[in-house]
Amino acid sequence: MNMKWLCDLFSDTGFNTLTTWINTLVSLGVLVFIQKLRKTWKRDKNPYTPWTPVTPPNFVGRRKLLKQLEASSERYESISLIGDRRIGKTSVLETWEKKLKEQGKSVFLLNGQRDEGATVSAFVTEITGKLASENPDEAAGALSGWANEVKVRMNFTPIVMVDDAEHIIRNFPSRFFERLRGMMQERRVIWIFSLREHIDLIYKNTHNNTSPFDNLLHIQQVGLLETEAAEEIIKWGGFKGEKAKLMRVWAGRHPFYLQLLGRHLSDERNQRAALDAFQTESARRLAELWDKISPKEQEMLKQYMAGKPADRPGLRTRGLLTEDNKIFGKVLEEWLKDN
Repeated sequence: MNMKWLCDLFSDTGFNTLTTWINTLVSLGVLVFIQKLRKTWKRDKNPYTPWTPVTPPNFVGRRKLLKQLEASSERYESISLIGDRRIGKTSVLETWEKKLKEQGKSVFLLNGQRDEGATVSAFVTEITGKLASENPDEAAGALSGWANEVKVRMNFTPIVMVDDAEHIIRNFPSRFFERLRGMMQERRVIWIFSLREHIDLIYKNTHNNTSPFDNLLHIQQVGLLETEAAEEIIKWGGFKGEKAKLMRVWAGRHPFYLQLLGRHLSDERNQRAALDAFQTESARRLAELWDKISPKEQEMLKQYMAGKPADRPGLRTRGLLTEDNKIFGKVLEEWLKDN
């Protein structure tokens, strides 16, 4: 057996070479580990969360809307908060809830998609903290009694906010809503319903009858953000120059698309890759939205792409058009070209 390689290995020169190799391998391993750690840390520190509500201190904009909510509550008016999916209604509700609680008000925020939106009993139980009947009159009676107790104890009419309220409109019997109408008229409870469409239309399509809330709810629309608020969101990622321009051009003042594009730009070093990922993810959302808008609204957007003017309130309400009837961002323009 040739032992020369073993002798060379344990010679001073061989040993030093081996040590160098080991140190190099260790260094490379540590470097790879650090790089992975930095990437993970960067992902975890991404300031953009397009799928979760934004609440204080990160909540920006909607100053006029919040003032209108405050004014309505001072007048004991119930409210219908209307806006498209992902336009920021939940962020508004949670921000308003926080402010009311800081003022010592009695406020409850429920969600029609959760358990409390399944039955009248679960709904009233969630609010009052006491097991309620499934009978609509008995459940409404328990709710009314609770509201009276709260008003006497706190000297303020309780506020109940229901996010995704279309689900309770479809799930609950009409008699329960007739009783809620009485509470609104007598100002026992201030209701804030958050929906994607007008509550009267949802009620009529579900119960084949005129809505008991007709002319009782003060309507507030949730549309695009103010320009200043959109700029604040761009600043979250520290974007300047080309990246900031991409945010303005592609996402405009739409809170969801600003956050979605911001997240991809923060995760990807390559801007083209970030934009591709953003468009791919946006396409699913826009296709879903396209199916929701009316044929007239679809035709209006097609005409806009053909160079004709677009002017339809529903498209502005959904945040698809700006106040001056321009498409909110290039992401929608590119999607319309491809579909």
